[in-house]
Amino acid sequence: MRLGHVTDLHARAHMPGVAAKPGRLSREMPDRLAECLARMKDLGCDAVAVTGDLLDVPTFLYNVFPGFEPDEPAFWAERAEMDYRLIRGVLDGAGLPYFVLPGNHDFEPAMWRVFDPDDNQRTIAGVRVIRFC
Repeated sequence: MRLGHVTDLHARAHMPGVAAKPGRLSREMPDRLAECLARMKDLGCDAVAVTGDLLDVPTFLYNVFPGFEPDEPAFWAERAEMDYRLIRGVLDGAGLPYFVLPGNHDFEPAMWRVFDPDDNQRTIAGVRVIRFC
């Protein structure tokens, strides 16, 4: 089995702003991901693992400190979900099976509304693949 691996996209499309580190080119990531997946398919990958930090969600949304209320958390959560849907569309369009795992810059409540939190094992190309997260 040939497994492609993508990590740390730190994407943003619908969320305002850019990643905390602008060099991550968060606004370009959906297009770069599509290019990467096409190349993986050309190379004969049987599946893709996307291992965390699909998005670059502001820390205040998932790590709220006592006494600090983020401005418009519903707005940010909605935009994060829209970005997860965008990334899922790119992954679905590639025609390769994939697994996603959350990272420390992901907002899991929105992520698991878009991706199946129970999709933890499959057999791909005769190999049992198990996701732990």
